[in-house]
Amino acid sequence: MHLISRTLGKFLVNAVILYVADYYFYSFTITGGIRSVISAALVITLLNIFVKPILRFVSTPLVWLTLGLFLIVINAVVLWVADILLPSIQFADFTSFIVLSIIIGFANSII
Repeated sequence: MHLISRTLGKFLVNAVILYVADYYFYSFTITGGIRSVISAALVITLLNIFVKPILRFVSTPLVWLTLGLFLIVINAVVLWVADILLPSIQFADFTSFIVLSIIIGFANSII
């Protein structure tokens, strides 16, 4: 039960972050309205559940060497995969990848 509520919490946080980021970041756009925000949050949550642990395991030495800063790159890769999977998400530059990955990573680590 705790796992379900935690996953639902991460999904809701991801949805809110994506919705707010659509308004505040000029280089990040989500086309298609609230349905696209919900589908993007679902895809990012599923990628964080299934793909991110594999990436963390493979890159453990790099995470240790950089004292955890490589986790930002892992979060950016997760966003990049979501960008590839969903045509409704568009990033204009690399800076929005990094900033949004820091925000999403920080919010998901709190939950």
